Amino acid sequence: MRKLVDSYCFVCGPDNPKGLQIPCYWDEDQYVAEFTPDRYHQGHPGITHGGIIASLFDEVMGKSLIHKGLMVVTAELNIKYIKPLPIGQPVIFRSNMREQKNRAIKMAASATFEDGTVAAEAEAVMIIVEEEDI
Repeated sequence: MRKLVDSYCFVCGPDNPKGLQIPCYWDEDQYVAEFTPDRYHQGHPGITHGGIIASLFDEVMGKSLIHKGLMVVTAELNIKYIKPLPIGQPVIFRSNMREQKNRAIKMAASATFEDGTVAAEAEAVMIIVEEEDI
């Protein structure tokens, strides 16, 4: 049986020297990642690259389902960038499941600053896959 997660995941893998190494955890019914970007994560000077934000959204939404024992892949990811995410400012990513129809699971997530201001929101469709599908 294939492992659902390993230590070289780009976003959360603690053994990936080129990855983000961001731990994720459960908080009641939401999967959470806390991230403080630095210069290595910027696009425009002083602003976090949108691709890094997208990676974090993908991680918290997918990982919340993997935590439940489901092997999933992202079929669709839509992001609404609301405010720039400055380098050095902590942000909290949270996700939860909205609905499931057969193998398709709709997810939602948000990225908020410590004061609760929303920086970005995302929706995704995750597809449950079997080992033989990969």
